[in-house]
Amino acid sequence: MINKLNKIAKELLSIRLVWPADKKSSHEKLDKLTRTRRFERIVGLVPQEVCLFKLLEYEIGLVSRSHIDECVKNELSSLSSWPNTEHYYLVSKGNDKWRVAVWFWNREDINFHVNVTHKIPAIAYYGSALTTSPALLCYEEKGRLYGCHIAKRG
Repeated sequence: MINKLNKIAKELLSIRLVWPADKKSSHEKLDKLTRTRRFERIVGLVPQEVCLFKLLEYEIGLVSRSHIDECVKNELSSLSSWPNTEHYYLVSKGNDKWRVAVWFWNREDINFHVNVTHKIPAIAYYGSALTTSPALLCYEEKGRLYGCHIAKRG
């Protein structure tokens, strides 16, 4: 039953990945990238070179899961001097603590020539595709090699 639901979901949902616009990009190709399905997602991949990363921890007894977004925004207000900071975070639970991996960047540094439904750091997106842990994710971006150790999935 679950496999059948997953198959139906894949047919209904479609994901396209886009990188920020480059001055050398062909605007003709970008103009053709539009949502063709109602639930289609166009994910804007944020390059690692413009992201900063911070690992935060909160005591589960003091901070509920529903308040983590507020805590992250408060932390970022003191960490970032950019007037328009965007962020993405992943939450995991362990040893009576919330572990929050936060990537943040200056909105002015990222420009997509299409409307994206999500903005995700590329390293977080590719790391989420790993099926085993522990693992080491390595990928190249504009001639630079980036890596991330994935200790535990979920």
